[in-house]
Amino acid sequence: MSAYDDLVDLAFPPPLMKTETLVRLMNVPSRNNKKVLKQVRSGQSTCVLKVSNILKTHGSWLVIGDRGGVCKYCKLFIAPGSIPRQTGKFLSKPWVQYSRVKDLDEHCQHSYHTEAKERFDNRNSVDLGQQLSVSSQVDQQKQEELELRKKRLDSVIRTIMLCGKQAFPLRGHRNEAVPLPKKDGNSESDVIPGDLNRGNFMQLMEFRRQAGDSNVDIHINKKSEYTSPGIQNELIGLIADEMTAQIVERINASPYFAIISDETRDVSNTEQLCIAIRYFDHKAGRTEEKFLCFLPLRSLRG
Repeated sequence: MSAYDDLVDLAFPPPLMKTETLVRLMNVPSRNNKKVLKQVRSGQSTCVLKVSNILKTHGSWLVIGDRGGVCKYCKLFIAPGSIPRQTGKFLSKPWVQYSRVKDLDEHCQHSYHTEAKERFDNRNSVDLGQQLSVSSQVDQQKQEELELRKKRLDSVIRTIMLCGKQAFPLRGHRNEAVPLPKKDGNSESDVIPGDLNRGNFMQLMEFRRQAGDSNVDIHINKKSEYTSPGIQNELIGLIADEMTAQIVERINASPYFAIISDETRDVSNTEQLCIAIRYFDHKAGRTEEKFLCFLPLRSLRG
């Protein structure tokens, strides 16, 4: 059977079908054989001109063949909830009254036809590569959201690393405080008063926001992402693991290294073994000394 016959015989409402079948039916030409003209000539000769004019105006959706005309938009893409009570010409039955041009205009005015046309155009854009498919759009949206979260997390990590580099404690004694809301667009009201000091980390995050870092807004103005004490500690641990891994990689690439250790006692009187490494960095061409870790000691006697 031809694609035209398959389109005419297609169940209504349209069933689920394979992609190749759908594309084949979408590309059925408007005029399928010369038999249409012979049938029209057997009536009135003026109808021959009408058929040509009809296809010029409605050829994007009207498919005419020896069994009549059907709407490929509605046959393929009509929504189940939009199906009219009376499914006659162009839908369940082919249209054969070529002289009734007003039938075409009436069909185009129906909302279900307009909606079907929109679905047809969207699908056609996907096939032509002019528009992403739904799954691709969802994947793209997820990717954009992931990139946004990366940018927000980058601001948090950089602030934590700055605190670590400068030996600043991250938290203070009033971490539950929140910044004051803006009043009449006055930016001065954004400044957190001294008695609401939220610790070095959150104060630096607020500083970044006032300096124009838009990725920090969500951390300051809402119950924040990635700024709770637990998340801060987790990020500190991850940063430490990554730095240790980089140091170990450089040590393994070095021809010489030495381990330096010493016992020390912290403020809680806990004995700890400090481990440091000295090695030759062949890329930099100099000797490097890096701290690795503290190890708690149960006894100094071994």
